[in-house]
Amino acid sequence: MESETVSIAIQSEVDVITKPSDALCIDLSRKGALLQCQQAMPLGTLIAVTFNAGRDNQNTVKGQVCRCITVDKQKFNVALQLI
Repeated sequence: MESETVSIAIQSEVDVITKPSDALCIDLSRKGALLQCQQAMPLGTLIAVTFNAGRDNQNTVKGQVCRCITVDKQKFNVALQLI
């Protein structure tokens, strides 16, 4: 899969989902995804990732942050384990 812009929404501790923001999906597999985000994500954070947002073929998957690496000041590679 090529890098694709996706919509992400973060689920907080009180089951509230934040306003969606954009991220770049660098890699996707059956059990995980690698996203490039503009903010760091704490380990264990639950994230909903929506592909093709607003289109007929929209699809949402949920994952949990298992790794977050700083690329530079405003870019972070976030690894998700899909659940």
